[in-house]
Amino acid sequence: MSPRRDFSEPLLPFPLRKVETALGPIEVYEIPEDQKGAVLEKLYPGHPIPKLETMMDDIHAEKTFRVKEFMVSREGGV
Repeated sequence: MSPRRDFSEPLLPFPLRKVETALGPIEVYEIPEDQKGAVLEKLYPGHPIPKLETMMDDIHAEKTFRVKEFMVSREGGV
């Protein structure tokens, strides 16, 4: 297991819940539906930023999802 490290990003102003994964626990933000657009604009790594209703493919899960179903997680630190 790798050593714990501090996050470089500040906390978002939303509650966190712990989720167990095959690689260990992560924390996932509980983002209200009415704030998902603002969070997407702040954190989306590409351009253009997709609309919340856009359908996209998850190549890892081999599934299609609606962008508004995105999750934001904190991993690897405290």
